[in-house]
Amino acid sequence: MTRLDPTPTISPAAHEHGWTTESTHPTSQGIVRYVRCPTCGTRRVDVQPAPGWMPRAASIQLGG
Repeated sequence: MTRLDPTPTISPAAHEHGWTTESTHPTSQGIVRYVRCPTCGTRRVDVQPAPGWMPRAASIQLGG
C-alpha cells in the first residue's frame, strides 16, 4: 500500500499558485471545489462553507 507523504516540499521553482476551479460539488459541508494551478499543475481540494464565503483548503497541495 502506498501512502502519500504529507510533508510539503519546496521546489527551486516555487511560485504563488493561481488556483482555477476544475469542478464543484454541493455537499453537507458546503461546496467542495477541486482546484488546480495552471502554471505547475498542482491540485488541491477547497471547501466553501456557504455562498459568498471564501473557500478554505481542505487538503494539502499535491504535485508541482
